[in-house]
Amino acid sequence: MNTIVSKSKLPADWEVVRLGQYIEEKKERNKNELELPVYSVSNIYGFILSEEFFDKRVYSKNLKAYKVVAQHEFAYNPARVNVGSLALFVEDKSGLVSPMYVVFKVKDTDSLSPSFLYLLLKTPRYSKMIKSASASRGSVRKILSFDDLADFQIPLPPLPEQQKIVYVLDAIQEAIGAQERLIEKTKELKRAVMAKLFREGTRGEKLKKTEIGEIPEDWEVVRLGEVYKITHQPPNLDFKNFKSIPFIPMEEVGFGNLNPKYYMKSFDEIPSGVYFEKGDLLLAKITPSFENGKQSIVEDIPLNFGIATTEIIPIKQTPKSNTYYLFYLLQKNDVRNSLAESMEGTTGRRRLSKSVLLNFKIPLPPFPEQQEIVEILQTIDQKIDIEQKKKALYEELFRAMLEKLMTAELRVKDIEFE
Repeated sequence: MNTIVSKSKLPADWEVVRLGQYIEEKKERNKNELELPVYSVSNIYGFILSEEFFDKRVYSKNLKAYKVVAQHEFAYNPARVNVGSLALFVEDKSGLVSPMYVVFKVKDTDSLSPSFLYLLLKTPRYSKMIKSASASRGSVRKILSFDDLADFQIPLPPLPEQQKIVYVLDAIQEAIGAQERLIEKTKELKRAVMAKLFREGTRGEKLKKTEIGEIPEDWEVVRLGEVYKITHQPPNLDFKNFKSIPFIPMEEVGFGNLNPKYYMKSFDEIPSGVYFEKGDLLLAKITPSFENGKQSIVEDIPLNFGIATTEIIPIKQTPKSNTYYLFYLLQKNDVRNSLAESMEGTTGRRRLSKSVLLNFKIPLPPFPEQQEIVEILQTIDQKIDIEQKKKALYEELFRAMLEKLMTAELRVKDIEFE
């Protein structure tokens, strides 16, 4: 029997029980071919409409074998539950899941709250237990059967305390959700402001028609390579003279961020790479990294230069250009999509060439106006960063409270909620 809880460490009014006493597998199939929505279970989104998750229909036309899941019931993909693909169904209308999924429900809701059980199974302790139970037993299988799950031992507080634990954790999750919505609204604002700034500028100038669309009269249309340069290694720099050099791998190039993480490595530890300098814009050139917006500006490194993955293009400003202006311009979907259409190579191995990038035509305001645009967008980015940090604090609070409440380190039984 899988156990990670000890009755001796729990309050006297808490029990330690076998989960199988309180849950039962549900094998109801859609034999009557009801027109019900089909869901997948994601480790991030929980239950999510299959066509929304995969961006296309991947399930069968014949849904008679699909399993029915109703409100307050659970489902998980036995081959992916080890990464967290287990969820509690909260919709009013029943849905369908793949025949390979395991569906189960709490059979005694007067003793065990489904919401409490869901939160318990999402704790690090039980996530680790699920991974362990789904690991191979002398074979290559990595699945979690219902019998494996039913064999778990769980702590069982009185139902009123379970409900209070759920109330507290739900309140924190609501705060996280509110932060997520605020962040998304601010990002929407940024997109709208970017569209306006890169078309109308900041000075209220009359617009003129150009080959790339309308722009203010005192702006130019230039090839990117006329005002930005690709960084090259200086001929007199010998890397072997340095004990260690900043190295930035692809995974540390962010999605429109500053100061990517670097690692100090000796020259011999770097099999290949591209030379860059402090202040350069590192632009991912491979698919799907480029299309997804991977780019960073290097502001803070111990040397004035470093080496990055060969899958980036380092871009340097000139006296006529501001790196941050290009940093924001490349965040516009239409600009990035236009460049993506010119990527070379086969599907899955496409790359943005330096020549395509340098010949790409962009709108260029006078340098002072470039700075004004940058300052406006940086202000919005600072707002997004503040809200993301608040969200991270709420998430850390949730993790801490989840652990403390589920182990009775913190009790809420005597707290009255309105």
